Amino acid sequence: MKLEDEIAPQPQQPTPEAATSPSFPPPADVQAPVTGPAEAVASEGATVEEVSPEQSPENAKKRPRSITRDLIETALIVLVVFFVVRSIIQNYQVDGDSMLPTLHNEEYLLVNKAPYFVYDSNALARIFNSGLPEDIHYPLGGPSRGDIIVFNAPTEPRDFVKRVIGLPGDTVEIRPDPDPIGKPGAPCGDCGVYVNGVRLNEPYVRATPDYRADPIVVPQGDVYVLGDNRRNSEDSHILGPIKISSIVGTAVATYWPASMWGFVSHPSYPELQK
Repeated sequence: MKLEDEIAPQPQQPTPEAATSPSFPPPADVQAPVTGPAEAVASEGATVEEVSPEQSPENAKKRPRSITRDLIETALIVLVVFFVVRSIIQNYQVDGDSMLPTLHNEEYLLVNKAPYFVYDSNALARIFNSGLPEDIHYPLGGPSRGDIIVFNAPTEPRDFVKRVIGLPGDTVEIRPDPDPIGKPGAPCGDCGVYVNGVRLNEPYVRATPDYRADPIVVPQGDVYVLGDNRRNSEDSHILGPIKISSIVGTAVATYWPASMWGFVSHPSYPELQK
């Protein structure tokens, strides 16, 4: 807002000398110079005070409305940010020991849902041709081997947390370890988890599996998941592959207890790239 400066003239009190000094009129043939308003004020000893925006009566009236508007705008921004973040990141608490030693009972997770935002490129075309199949895409990632995911359990109304082992089209096989302890890294013959005929290097497991799962080709739209606590986990070796559409998101970090804070690692299985 543009404010006009206000001029507050303050007449100067005559000094004693000025009070007793005689005034002489200008000569008849000499005209007194014509001065403008500003010069006239200055000649009278006035001071010019600039009025700050805060002191302006007009701004003082509008200040309460401005503060209210700022508060409303701030609240709206906070709400928008909250809902945007909430739509991408969600927190969960681990219930159980099936992911030991990676995740612990009652540990809190942050789960990123963005990789599983999905769109069907045939959705509009099916309006005119209902026989078209789905053409699903995951623009922000989708499932990846080694990811720890949260998904809707197929057998009960709650969520499970497991590790992705096989992707659509992969062949997964599990061979048992006869040792009752199943220490990871200990010689166990050909025991372990195989993907496309390659045994996975899994230093993150609590124990090697003590069960057998015959080779299975993971169907399109599904993934094969296992718990890191292989001998105490209800996962795909019992339930079978799970639907990708049931996946909520990928675990990215643990934040409570504070001593367990950190990012969740996701192995890449370089042996499968050979």
